[in-house]
Amino acid sequence: MTTFDEAECLKTNPFEGDFGSPGDKVLKDKIGTARKGGTCGMCRQEIVPGERVRLLAAVFDGTLMSYRWCSECCAAMAASWTDNGDAWTARARLGRESSNAKVRGPEAALSPEAPSRLPGSTPGDNEERTGNA
Repeated sequence: MTTFDEAECLKTNPFEGDFGSPGDKVLKDKIGTARKGGTCGMCRQEIVPGERVRLLAAVFDGTLMSYRWCSECCAAMAASWTDNGDAWTARARLGRESSNAKVRGPEAALSPEAPSRLPGSTPGDNEERTGNA
């Protein structure tokens, strides 16, 4: 598990550039400790119990959504203030490659025509919505 500056992580808007709808509202945006495992909404890597993660719950387009980001992606968010978003871009690429490999096979992740957004994905699965990429 990676340590990161929690305040710097929270300053990063993971949905930068997505202007949303007038009724959109963030209900919770905090750093917490994962009680159970799961998948990071950005890099698609495993979140392990006990890991420090970013938790966000919001109403987007009239739908209640929740997101979790692993400590590696949180560190990339925090670093985005000083590295011009390079770490964040690398984490987004990891998630796209992981998602493409699951849908189209391992060779698809290396293909230049591999889609950056999967058909039927939800905003939590959409790496392109997340900031600084």
